[in-house]
Amino acid sequence: MPGTNTERLSWGLFCRFFCLQAGVLFCLAGLICFVAFNWAALPAFAKFGLIISLMLGTAALARIRGEDSGSGGLALLACGLLAGPLLAVFGQTYQTGADAWELFLAWGLFLLPLALAGQKTALWLALWLVSTIWIILYTRTLSPSFLDPDGYFLSSNFFFIARSPAAIFQLACLLAWETAARFLPPRPFLFSRLLPRLIALFLLALLTFRLGYLFLVHFREIRPQSLFLFFPFDLFLFCLCAGGWWYGHRRPDIPILAMGLFSLILLALCLFVGGHIAHSYYNVNFMLPAFQGALLVIGGTALSARLLRSRLRALQPVLDRLEEERRAACLAREGKNPQGADGRGGQILPFSGGLAVQLFALTGRLPQAPESPERENPAKPPWFLRLLIGLGAWTALPLLLAAMLLAGAQYFSPLPATLLVLSLLGMGLAFALTFAQGEFLRQSALSLALAGSVGISLALPWEYAIEERFVLLPAVLVCAAGFLLLKIPLYRTCAAAAVPVLLMLQAILWENGLFALQKLESRTTADISGALLAAASSLCAAYLFRRPAPPDKAGLILPLRNGLLAGLFCLTLFAAYAFPGHPARGAGPGAGLGLIFTGLLLPSSLGIGRPGRFLFPAAAVLIAALSWRLPWLSSGFLALLLARMDKNLPLMGLSVAFLALAVNVEYYLQDISLLLKSGYLAATGLLLLGMGLLAGRVLKAAIASGWLPSLADSQPEKSPAPPGGAEAPSAGGLPELLRKTAPAAALAVFLLLFCVSAGSREYTLSRGTVMILDLRPVDPRSLMQGDYMILNLDLEEDIENALARLPAAGTPRRGTAIVALDGRGLASFLRLEDEGSPPAGQEHRLKFRYDGWKATVGGGSFFFQEDRQESFSAARRAELRVSAAGDAIVTHLLDGDGRRLPAP
Repeated sequence: MPGTNTERLSWGLFCRFFCLQAGVLFCLAGLICFVAFNWAALPAFAKFGLIISLMLGTAALARIRGEDSGSGGLALLACGLLAGPLLAVFGQTYQTGADAWELFLAWGLFLLPLALAGQKTALWLALWLVSTIWIILYTRTLSPSFLDPDGYFLSSNFFFIARSPAAIFQLACLLAWETAARFLPPRPFLFSRLLPRLIALFLLALLTFRLGYLFLVHFREIRPQSLFLFFPFDLFLFCLCAGGWWYGHRRPDIPILAMGLFSLILLALCLFVGGHIAHSYYNVNFMLPAFQGALLVIGGTALSARLLRSRLRALQPVLDRLEEERRAACLAREGKNPQGADGRGGQILPFSGGLAVQLFALTGRLPQAPESPERENPAKPPWFLRLLIGLGAWTALPLLLAAMLLAGAQYFSPLPATLLVLSLLGMGLAFALTFAQGEFLRQSALSLALAGSVGISLALPWEYAIEERFVLLPAVLVCAAGFLLLKIPLYRTCAAAAVPVLLMLQAILWENGLFALQKLESRTTADISGALLAAASSLCAAYLFRRPAPPDKAGLILPLRNGLLAGLFCLTLFAAYAFPGHPARGAGPGAGLGLIFTGLLLPSSLGIGRPGRFLFPAAAVLIAALSWRLPWLSSGFLALLLARMDKNLPLMGLSVAFLALAVNVEYYLQDISLLLKSGYLAATGLLLLGMGLLAGRVLKAAIASGWLPSLADSQPEKSPAPPGGAEAPSAGGLPELLRKTAPAAALAVFLLLFCVSAGSREYTLSRGTVMILDLRPVDPRSLMQGDYMILNLDLEEDIENALARLPAAGTPRRGTAIVALDGRGLASFLRLEDEGSPPAGQEHRLKFRYDGWKATVGGGSFFFQEDRQESFSAARRAELRVSAAGDAIVTHLLDGDGRRLPAP
């Protein structure tokens, strides 16, 4: 296929893919804003019906397209994720105070059959995330003695995330995944290592954080002689030993081994520093332990890297075989010939969709059979070895720098001169290490260069008392000199990004010193400099991106262009949010100049005719004009187009993330209701979806007319049928009939239970006993559920006092209080049900929850429509409907005279 035509098709597929994905995200954000608005005029069942209709529609689409197809899997994922907003609306409507872990448990149980049927990594990832949140929330409901038998974490609720149940759950998930991958027939999603590596990372982070904190803070209480009797440490050792054996022999995975070794290094560092602190008591000198800890990290990292290299060489044949099995399973699932139509084993590129089309759309290259991602290259170690060595260097170097700074502060003076000398030495050493070989030395050079630059930038104004108006000029000069002298790509990128931002801040200081910087006031010099810097950065970046950098200048041009784009991001965000409403927004149109320049380059590079050559520049001019109001818009789209021209996937991902973040912040800052925001988001999403579908039709028409190349030549041959005419075995995780019916059955059961639960709440609302409780309200906001008021009930304090009289081991997490009602319905606490007889006469049950700190009756909150905070600010009492069993639903808030709010 001609190169130009292939490039045109690639750009068309990229635009289609971008519009469709962005449209889906905008529609989902619009739905979340609509749910969060808590529209009082819309009945609850209308909200339920809207979300349930979307769930039914996506489930039907998955059934039509096939649960294991690309579009079917995405539809199943959307159906599963929509259960979250449905449960949020349920909690918003029936303010019963159901524990959050119950809602996440129901969500996870619903996702499980969808993941089994869809066989997609994204579905399993969503299930894991929801289940992890469930176990973390459930952990908070357990008794303190079970959670923390040693009493180390009771003083802070923050540490609930590091308790053992979450770690045990992660270990169970990892064991289940690896058992399935080992003993079940080959399935494409089981060959993916993304999810098990994420689980292993989270598990190791939990255990390392817990044990590291204990060793640093409570070393004397643990006592080294009883260390092996401490359950978390035993669990950590078990995980390391079992994981090392499994991932080193049975299911080779060198990155997980690297995670375990680095976790062990960090734990040894915490044990060493904690022991030094414990033996030094209050007379602690951190200079020596910092230096010794740095040597420990360096030695451990070097030994770990050597072990991983040797193990990688031994396991390379096994890794190659696993890669072949993965590729064969992926092709067999689609009914493809493993050799492909061309006999070279290239991946197939159907027009309808799939991973191959997405890769082609993003990179503009036909995907070839990938080499094993973990094959060792002597010149460039595998990514996990580079990451391990880099983490080791970035852990050891700050310790060494801290030791040197402490030594200088102890033996030399004054401190600014010491900092300046040490920073200059660090920069000199970084320059010397640029000529050395080895990943550790390169990472050390980067760390020293960054630390030295910051140190010099701080020490020069401090030592020589530079005037406030010029205090940032040394930093600009240091970055510029470091960019030219230090041949470290990442440092050069950071320096190139920092220079325009520092110049912008220096322009502000020029007007009125530090006062202008603190007040972030707009000044003429800052306005002009911001626009000029944005225009220069964007034009320079667009010019450097126009063609591949020459090999002899790549080390200078690549960091410069990437750094200028990063600096442009910062400049436009600074203009958008630091100077809202001021002429500094000229930075947006300034960035638009580079976008217009890129729009002039694209048509000629794609060979587009004269009529089409006006489309790209016109769109660029429109975006540049909009950038006066939204300064980040031009820089985001400029980076996206330049990354697409350069076929740079990481930069494309960063630019898309930048655009998504900026859009979210912009919508959040808008002074309009959530209902209007949901309408704008949904309309934008529908427009983008329409553009994506239109782009697909245009591409098909262009292919049919011959203007664009056809992909039919790349279609594969069907795999030969098995002997005897039998069908090829299904690659799904369930039998074919069960796999087709599992999503529908799960959705039916989920909706049935949802309706039953909603019906029971409606019965309580209509037949329950009315109770009125005094309260002290607080007004926060929830992303998924809108504005609400925290209800601090006076009766809850009575329950807490009664619980305080119980022994700690017998304190319940759930219980029932006995209350009495006066003639107005106002409830007063009598006793806990366990303390005496059941309710009699005019006494009533009222259930509560207790988390060890606070008792909660009902929902603990009251959700209301946005912009009604003032109406509910007069709330002094809460009205509840309580069933005979004691389940409570908050129905109204009352003022001091007992009138329902909002007042008519």
